[in-house]
Amino acid sequence: MISSDMILLRRPKKNDSKLYFKWINNKRLVEYNSIFKPITYVEHLEWFSSIRAKVDVKIFSIVEKKSKKLIGSCSLRKINKIEKSAELQIRIGESPFRNGGYGSEAIRLLV
Repeated sequence: MISSDMILLRRPKKNDSKLYFKWINNKRLVEYNSIFKPITYVEHLEWFSSIRAKVDVKIFSIVEKKSKKLIGSCSLRKINKIEKSAELQIRIGESPFRNGGYGSEAIRLLV
């Protein structure tokens, strides 16, 4: 768990899954960093249950501290410890929290 005055980054919990599913099926959100492909709930559950076991991925739920609301996710993917590199991905899934500095703060904490 990593935190600042604004947000908390924590490992995804089982009850986060429904919002993650909503976000991954939001074409507008997904097209910021990937090609959109609708995901079934079964596909999503398989991914969500497997993500914690992957050694080359570290994923975090972004929680706004004041409201304690899950507002997005961020991750380091394709982690290469030898080359000391990774891909960073962030998604502020809840629109009222976009353009409020939460994404920048999440990146600062993640890096």
